[in-house]
Amino acid sequence: MTHAITVAEFITHHVEASPKTQKRIAEAAGFPRSNVLSMIKTGETKMPLARVPALAAALGVDELEFLSLCLKEYEPDVWSVIKRHLKTPHAEPAEMPARTVHAFGPGNDAPSPHPGTKLSRALSFVLRSGIEVFPCMMQNSTTGKLAFRVSPGGKGGKGGKGGKTLAASQEVSESEMLEKVLEHGWAVRCKPLGPGAPCSLYKVGQRAVVEVRRR
Repeated sequence: MTHAITVAEFITHHVEASPKTQKRIAEAAGFPRSNVLSMIKTGETKMPLARVPALAAALGVDELEFLSLCLKEYEPDVWSVIKRHLKTPHAEPAEMPARTVHAFGPGNDAPSPHPGTKLSRALSFVLRSGIEVFPCMMQNSTTGKLAFRVSPGGKGGKGGKGGKTLAASQEVSESEMLEKVLEHGWAVRCKPLGPGAPCSLYKVGQRAVVEVRRR
C-alpha cells in the first residue's frame, strides 16, 4: 500500500541522496541559513514556492514535479483548478510506500515502479529517513536496452562520480551490479517502491545509508 509523498519527505530524500552538503544546497537555493532547510524537512515550516526552482536545480529534481507536490499539499484548492488545465505527466505527484518493506522471498518480488522496469530483490539500502530503496533497471532511450546503471563511488560517503548522467555510468546485468556495488564500492541507481518515486545513486558506506540488506 502506498501513500502520497509529502514535501518534507521529498526534500529529505533528495538532500540525503545528494553528494552536496545541506549547507551548499541551502545556499544554492537562496536560503539565508541552512537551518531553514532543516525546518522544511521536519515540517516545521513550509517550502517557499518562490524558491522551488532554485531548490529543484540544487537537488537535481524535476521542477514541475516539485512544484505540483507543493501546490497539492499547501494549496489543494488552487492545485485542483490548475490540474484540470495542466496536461502533463506530473499531474499527480509521486507516491511513496507507507512503510519500509521486509526481506523478499522466492516468488515475492518487489513491485516495479513503472511498467517495463524491474527492481532487484537481491539488494536494498535503508536510508536515514527510514525509506528502503532498491536497484532499478533503466531503459536507454537511444538503444532501448534495459539494465542497471552503476558508477564509480565518490569519496567521503558520496554517491557516484560524475553525477547521474548516462555518460558517467555503466549499464550492467544484476550479477555485475552486485559485484561492482558490494565488492568494488560502486554506486547504483535506486528508487523506493511506488509509481513516480524519485531515483538517486546509492552505495555502501554512503552517509545517507544506515543499513545494507543483501538477500
